[in-house]
Amino acid sequence: MGNRGGSTPPSRSENLLRDIMKIDIKEIGPYTKQLKIEIPLEIFSQEEEDAYRELGKKVKVPGFRKGKIPKSYLKKLYHDRVKGDVLNKIIPEAYYKAVEEKDLKPVGSPKLENIKHEENSPITFSATIEIIPPFEIKKYEGLKFTKKIAKITDEDIEREFDYIKNRYATFEEVTSRPAKEGDLVVVDFKGFVDGSSVQKEETKNYSLIIGANNLLEDFEKGFIGLNKNVEKEFTVTYPASHANKDLANKKVLFKVKVNEIKIKKLSEITDEFIKNEMGKEKTVAELREEIRQHQEKRGEAMSDTTLYLDVINKLIEMNPFEIPQVLIEDQINFMAKDFKDNMRLRGMKDDSMKIEREEFSEDAVRVVKGELIRQKISEIEKIEIDKTEIERELEKIAAEKKMAKEKLRVSMQKDNSYNNFLNGLQRKKTMDVILSKLTIKEVLVDRNELDTPS
Repeated sequence: MGNRGGSTPPSRSENLLRDIMKIDIKEIGPYTKQLKIEIPLEIFSQEEEDAYRELGKKVKVPGFRKGKIPKSYLKKLYHDRVKGDVLNKIIPEAYYKAVEEKDLKPVGSPKLENIKHEENSPITFSATIEIIPPFEIKKYEGLKFTKKIAKITDEDIEREFDYIKNRYATFEEVTSRPAKEGDLVVVDFKGFVDGSSVQKEETKNYSLIIGANNLLEDFEKGFIGLNKNVEKEFTVTYPASHANKDLANKKVLFKVKVNEIKIKKLSEITDEFIKNEMGKEKTVAELREEIRQHQEKRGEAMSDTTLYLDVINKLIEMNPFEIPQVLIEDQINFMAKDFKDNMRLRGMKDDSMKIEREEFSEDAVRVVKGELIRQKISEIEKIEIDKTEIERELEKIAAEKKMAKEKLRVSMQKDNSYNNFLNGLQRKKTMDVILSKLTIKEVLVDRNELDTPS
């Protein structure tokens, strides 16, 4: 956010354009401006001269030695090409110099238009940009907030033990009874809407646990009471909110067959089970303590996230301001891509995903405003990340990943995550400063109250 759009302007613009351009600014809207820029003819002439000099060193023309071709002859052959190259170079340079000179901070790329260049005349063009309108942060010191701290109970630990038992469960086939809730069934199925198949091919030997709610509840329950090798048809009504818009709010007829019915077998967690199945050299008591510490750490992270959201939402409410649409669109694009990636992990194909962008709009506005407010407070408080803080955090991450710190740094720089890492440190330090100025009361709550941060 707040980027200048495009690549960094060439340093040559500093020499060519300083104090000789004409720049007029027209207000189009609260955060839209149009710059009318005039570039003196001598700048174009100088760049054109340089371009022909470089061109003469490269091209071969019969009858002339390389580097000795007259400019007039080159101009006959390459006039349009050179003119286009020069304009494509100096117009962006002029734009970047103009926004710097006028202390503007555009977001996104400019809309360049009305480019005019006639012989022996200055170059003129317009650049329409969006900016973040100035806004003030109202006093927030002393605001009161409640931080919910998750209390970890013995029941929470037992639920984790149950999860481990289920994770390492084995399944034995049964043939003496029909399928019931909790069974793993291996099935074939194909869906139809109004007589037309919703799948290219029938799904074969698909494993699902009845009642696990990994799929639609009515679909899973449709297999209850079926014996092995039995075929059946049943109808499932898809919810209006279903991710696959082609099936949302539709009645789908499924033709199914049960190939296998398996019953889950759970093992008791003992020292031997932990060693042989989980591959850990721990006793049951040590595993229980490890789980407690992990849940406490997770609970702290959830508590912090919930508090951060409460604070940011309050700051957004206190400081209303308009934001450029381009920032909202960028955030929607990010959220839509993230949604698609999650759907792909669940096995959904791209051609079955229809995303309604407006569904992300409200959250996108909140995220963008929250980030701009954080940036503003960071500027007001002059918050900077020093080298010591960076190195300390890198060491922590490297220890968690069990890799050398410098190797981690190089890896992050290669996959372009290093800047995100630095921005994350800046955001956290800013939030810490904000929180230090608030009045925060801590209360103990059940962990499930933090599972869905408000």
